[in-house]
Amino acid sequence: FYSLGGLYVFSLCLPSLAGQVWILTFIAFMLKLSEMAADCLTWVMTAEILTTEIRTRGHSAANAIHRIGGFICPYIIEGDVGLLTVGVIMFTQHVIAGLAVSCIPETKGRPLGTH
Repeated sequence: FYSLGGLYVFSLCLPSLAGQVWILTFIAFMLKLSEMAADCLTWVMTAEILTTEIRTRGHSAANAIHRIGGFICPYIIEGDVGLLTVGVIMFTQHVIAGLAVSCIPETKGRPLGTH
C-alpha cells in the first residue's frame, strides 16, 4: 500500500493532469485510501510481532522522524522545487517505507511476542 500511495503522489505532480479537477480529486482520494490502509496494516502487524519494549522504542524513533519530516516538508513543497521533483521525492519516500515494511516477518502460526 505504501508503494501504491507513492504512485498516486507521483501522479498528482504530473503537469499533464493540471486543470483536470475530477481526475486529481479521484487520485487524491485513492492516495488517502492507500495511505490509511498501509498505516492500519503497519499498526496491526507490529503489535503482533514485537514486544512492548521494542514497539515503544520504534514509536519514539518514528515520532522523532515524523517531527523532522513535518519541519522539512513545507520547504520542499513550497520552495522553488518543481512539482515533478516533489513527486519524485515523495515517491522515493513511499518506496523506502514499502521496502521497510516488507522486511517485517510473517507471524502466522507463531505465538505472540516471538520474533
